[in-house]
Amino acid sequence: MLLKLHLVLALASSVVVLTLGLTGAVMAFEPEIQHWRHRTLLDVTPGGTPHALIDVSETLMRAFPAERVKSYWVPESPTRSVGAVMDRGTVYVNPYTLQILGTIPPGQDWLARVHQLHLRFVSPIGQVLVRITGVVMIALTVSGLYLWMPSRRTRITSGARGFRLWFDWHAVIGVYSAAFLLVLSLTGTFITFDGVTVPLAYRLTGSTPAPAWSPRQPALAGAHQLLPDQIG
Repeated sequence: MLLKLHLVLALASSVVVLTLGLTGAVMAFEPEIQHWRHRTLLDVTPGGTPHALIDVSETLMRAFPAERVKSYWVPESPTRSVGAVMDRGTVYVNPYTLQILGTIPPGQDWLARVHQLHLRFVSPIGQVLVRITGVVMIALTVSGLYLWMPSRRTRITSGARGFRLWFDWHAVIGVYSAAFLLVLSLTGTFITFDGVTVPLAYRLTGSTPAPAWSPRQPALAGAHQLLPDQIG
């Protein structure tokens, strides 16, 4: 009975599980994908001392006088450009030459749609489907371990063919990846049920949510704006 239930649940959720696996893999490599897509905007050749952010800000104000800089992406590497978030999008500037390299316009790109597909299958109904699949994955991992216990198979049977070969592969890969799959399923389910799990986590830990951050705090009279590299 348990074996049949295990097989039925696995078959019923296979398409969603495969989609979540593929989209999750894309998201795991998102920084590398973004760098590859926008390498002409992100990569610079170091040359001397990089300019301060005030110089970058003045360059942008001259180029786009009708807009203001909302925030900066400060590079962690000397071979990366400075990003400035403006109304037109994120503008990238070479910190050594102050050359404006280009702009990534605002709005969702295909990677953002991959995120939506992974989290909620791009619809409220899809989000319910993802939640159910998370619970199913937990059940499949636990039941799979229970079904594995009698044989305790940890290697492929010598000379196995056909069904036996595939069964052995499934059992061996499943048992070695069970801990990873269980953590993945539990954390994924925690995220999809965040309306319930997040308040519960705060209640259990006795903590409270951080206050909402506002990017526009009222300025004191006579105060002057300081950029990050002017503080300290």
